[in-house]
Amino acid sequence: MGAVICFSGVVRGEEDGKRIRGIEYEAFGVMAEHQFQLIFEQVEQRWPIESIRLVHRLGFVGENEPSLWVEVVAPHRGEAFEACQFVIEEMKRVVPIWKKPQFF
Repeated sequence: MGAVICFSGVVRGEEDGKRIRGIEYEAFGVMAEHQFQLIFEQVEQRWPIESIRLVHRLGFVGENEPSLWVEVVAPHRGEAFEACQFVIEEMKRVVPIWKKPQFF
């Protein structure tokens, strides 16, 4: 394999133009795991991926802390970048994870 892409999604210090302390994340666990599996299967069908690893934190995540980490290993960087982007976009679209900003 020639490429390992690691992405960290970090909580920004503002939400909708307002300053926040962090974000409280909740998920429907069984359904989230099922949706992630479907996303990973789609990736495996579209790109020659060696592996995908993903962690999405739940509970309170403070400002400037990572809430999401994705790693994609593939033969070439283009495939790895495309697959990583796809995972993130699909996750935001279909995985039941909800965020609630915690304001000061």
